[in-house]
Amino acid sequence: MTVLELIGSILMGLGILLMVIVVISVFRLGFVINRMHVTAIADTLATLLIFLGGALSEGLHWVNLKLILILALQWFTVPVCGHMITQLEYAVVGDLEEHCKPLPEDEKGEES
Repeated sequence: MTVLELIGSILMGLGILLMVIVVISVFRLGFVINRMHVTAIADTLATLLIFLGGALSEGLHWVNLKLILILALQWFTVPVCGHMITQLEYAVVGDLEEHCKPLPEDEKGEES
């Protein structure tokens, strides 16, 4: 195993670990917009890590061009889809203000 293959394996492992963390956080978060934010941000980073690890493991090869094209498609489509689903949620949910209330002020902070 060469150094590039080792680095590639580490990057792919980090990408998979990030995806596992995202799956766990999707079940822990309660509001749809929070879920969409976490998945859209982490999906692009995890895809980058996995594809970069694959490209490093493969070396200079024509497969890397395919990985770059797939990554570009992911980076263009995932944020757009996340934005569209968030806009749909905003239009459909009637009590959105309930989920977006600011936290109550600390009474000790007001006294000083």
